[in-house]
Amino acid sequence: MSMKRIIVIFLAIVMVLVCTGCGVNPEKIQETELSQSLTQTFEHSDYSVKLPQSWKVTKESIDSNPTLYFEVEQKRAGGLFLLRLDKLEVLPSNRKEIVELRSSTHQVFKYSTQYESAEGTSDATAICFYVPAKNSGYEFIFVNDSVSDALALEIARTVKIK
Repeated sequence: MSMKRIIVIFLAIVMVLVCTGCGVNPEKIQETELSQSLTQTFEHSDYSVKLPQSWKVTKESIDSNPTLYFEVEQKRAGGLFLLRLDKLEVLPSNRKEIVELRSSTHQVFKYSTQYESAEGTSDATAICFYVPAKNSGYEFIFVNDSVSDALALEIARTVKIK
């Protein structure tokens, strides 16, 4: 084989690898990076959750169920709130179940909502862990301008209902 032919074959192989991404899935890389950044753990008698280390989290205790407020880059970015729910129909009608996070003790729903803070009202995404046996739910609110949908779902994957 001539050197020219070897170079052409080599370049063709390189082009195929570049075009296919060498089998690397960028979404998987992003998920791995996201999950590695979730190192701030909050434990409660009823749940645990992991949040990004860079977030400032403020806890306000109301009875034995604290409310967590999230700040990202000194802006309110949402929070975790305990909901009292007599039935599932209390949640907004635009809810979609996240089946992959469902368990025998709870269901998980995602829906659009508004988040009100001292900075004003913001569009937000809610992820609610509905626990029928307790007539309650844990509602995570993530302000869309501060928290990506991918990060919100990655945080939801770390939630453990006890």
